[in-house]
Amino acid sequence: MKKNFLKPIAFLLLIVAFFSCHKEIPQTDPNVLITNTEWKLSGFVNAKTGKLKKAKQDNEKAYFLMFNKDKTLSGFASNNRLTGSYEMDISTRNINISVWTMTLAMEHPDGELFLESLNKVDFFSLQEHELRLYYNDKQNYLLFKVK
Repeated sequence: MKKNFLKPIAFLLLIVAFFSCHKEIPQTDPNVLITNTEWKLSGFVNAKTGKLKKAKQDNEKAYFLMFNKDKTLSGFASNNRLTGSYEMDISTRNINISVWTMTLAMEHPDGELFLESLNKVDFFSLQEHELRLYYNDKQNYLLFKVK
């Protein structure tokens, strides 16, 4: 009798665990989804192979973005602050980012690639703790994690 009672409970717990592991963020207002969160670059990804190339960095501040509610963004490349703006359409997942820095002095080649890639971004995907910014016709993406 106890076995028959425990099976449905075990099954229910398994279902709850399965659906709570990795969930897509509800697609509502984009400002709610990404603002007020520091996004740290994990690396450059080849979308076909999934191969991740980590960006070279000299300090902990390197390679992060902060999306602001007023459609501006701020952050850091490899060695320099960056600012910019963005426009996004949540229904199509299209995004346009315009980034600039005061200088490229002391930027690593990966820092320059980071800035160049951000300006080419045209599509995004967002999950609970991961942001992918696609460029080159979705052949590559910048992988960010919540900092």
